[in-house]
Amino acid sequence: MAGASNASATSDPQPQLQEKLRQVKDRLNEKVSDLADEYNRLSNRFERALIEHKLAVKYFNWRSLWFDFLPVTIIAALITVIGFLITGTQNDDGELAQNSVDSEPLLTGRSSQLLSLAVGILGVISSLFNTIGKRNNYQSKCDMHR
Repeated sequence: MAGASNASATSDPQPQLQEKLRQVKDRLNEKVSDLADEYNRLSNRFERALIEHKLAVKYFNWRSLWFDFLPVTIIAALITVIGFLITGTQNDDGELAQNSVDSEPLLTGRSSQLLSLAVGILGVISSLFNTIGKRNNYQSKCDMHR
């Protein structure tokens, strides 16, 4: 009788194998679920970083344009125009002179001195903007985020 109970215990391995198979499947499902969660977390992090870089490019490009390029360019254009006004000459009849011996300056006296002072001040301001632009290095920062 003892032999009969041993034979029935060893001859029926199906429930044990099914239980082990179910445990393996459960562990595998947990691993897959954990990997899916990790993928979603990394995907969201990547998308967020991509959006942050795009926003940084817009921000630094805007800063580079309005605090570095445009002020220096506009001031340089003003300096050039005022410089031509100061050094320009005209004939006795009011026409602009071209290498004429009988020519006189367009501006004389106090107005010429004030415009010369304005050119100097604008030059200092332009240099200041240029220095600030190089110090902040907006264009380089913009390029790094592209």
